[in-house]
Amino acid sequence: MTMKKDFFDESIRRLLAAFLVLFLIFAFGFGTSSSSSFFTSQSSAILKTKEEEVDIPTDSFNLFREIVYLSYKYHVDKFSLPEKFNETLDKVEEYLYKVQKVKVDLPKIPENVNDRTALQYMNEIYDKLWQELEDFKVNMSKKKLLLLMVQAFCLSLDPYTDYMGPKAYEDFLEAMRGGDFTGVGIYIGKPLDKKYILVLEPVEGTPAYKAGLQPGDLIIAIDGRDTENMSLELAQALIRGPKGTIVTLTIKRGDKVFDVKIKRDFIHVNSV
Repeated sequence: MTMKKDFFDESIRRLLAAFLVLFLIFAFGFGTSSSSSFFTSQSSAILKTKEEEVDIPTDSFNLFREIVYLSYKYHVDKFSLPEKFNETLDKVEEYLYKVQKVKVDLPKIPENVNDRTALQYMNEIYDKLWQELEDFKVNMSKKKLLLLMVQAFCLSLDPYTDYMGPKAYEDFLEAMRGGDFTGVGIYIGKPLDKKYILVLEPVEGTPAYKAGLQPGDLIIAIDGRDTENMSLELAQALIRGPKGTIVTLTIKRGDKVFDVKIKRDFIHVNSV
């Protein structure tokens, strides 16, 4: 009789201990339930970059897969996909916090998984993050999110790898072919921090050259529009315009900030 009572008491203690563990799991949010949110805080900030800047042909994750495949195949340095994907997710978190003003805590991909599993993790994170951005009414399209992930992945490889969308690629081919367009006559790029638009070189004899623009100048605004985190494609579109019209570029040169008004004209670009 004593043995039965001891056994019964021990069973009760184990049952109570199990209930306590379950209570702690639910109370403190431990576990891996897919219903848990990435968001740790949220605000209703609006993207500085608008939808017209999204130069990407699809919102399908297959594009990300293809870019990863080509990068892995042709990049000079071999790399670990889980490691680069975790760097990518860190950059996505940083962008969402700095630009969107929303804080997310994206899961990390285990370093020991194979490439196929790592890609599957990224696909699931992309789909779930998009759903949460939509649920929280964050002003961001699915195309923009995919573009963000693609650019973050490219930036994780080295400072020089970047994504070129269909429009950017067509503009690149046009520049390589040479031709005529209306604008001010400057080559522009993005510095390594990818913050503002950088003047690479004014073309000799053009309005920009005559206005005194110099290599290394930063264009921090175009007609009063802040260029922080602006894409090159949008900056080019804003600088170009009909012949005879004026564009105002706000230039940062060293510690000096000043406006330069430039009259647009026909520009001829010779191919090399």
